[in-house]
Amino acid sequence: MKTLSIALLTGMLIFQSFMLQARNNHPSDSHVKSILVVGFAGNINSNFLPKQMVAERLEVCTQTIDSVLHEKLLQGFGNLSRNPNLKFIVPESIEEASRIRNVFTFNGDGENMYPVLSETNEMEFRAVMDQYNADYIMVFAQYYLKWRDEPFQTFFHILNYSLINRNLKEINRGNEFFTTFIGFNAQDVEKQMSKLIRRSAANVRRTIN
Repeated sequence: MKTLSIALLTGMLIFQSFMLQARNNHPSDSHVKSILVVGFAGNINSNFLPKQMVAERLEVCTQTIDSVLHEKLLQGFGNLSRNPNLKFIVPESIEEASRIRNVFTFNGDGENMYPVLSETNEMEFRAVMDQYNADYIMVFAQYYLKWRDEPFQTFFHILNYSLINRNLKEINRGNEFFTTFIGFNAQDVEKQMSKLIRRSAANVRRTIN
């Protein structure tokens, strides 16, 4: 009986040692992954409406439309319920978001605009990632309003983004959008943007996890 007890105790110690070594070999399994979200920071474009008319629809002045839409995006990510292993970080101001965004060079037109990572200053990029202690950065290229006549007169509100890891490698890109009719207002945009943010956040979770 004594021999059996010693054998069981020895087995338990070996098992605990094995599990501890496994956790040490895979520290990322328990690491809370952080995603820095950088919005379009004033890059609002349309193939139909000038910025002044977009501002009128949203009941804001032209001078503040950039910050209003940008803040809605970042507040949406900031208010997301936290996943145990994932959290979204947002810059405190549109000026800070613009500074981070300027680390990247963008290419493409309309809904096909994305950052060109081969032209990104790697030293500045790593400084930003270290500043926010981020594992990934989610960069929104722009807020693009695309007008389409057929089959119905519709606006497509398009936000395309790239998900980039600390090694400056794009691991995913998304092209999220919602639609409104020509008479859209601020309430329409706010409601639909909340849904868009949840969809894009879910896509990020699936990619990382």
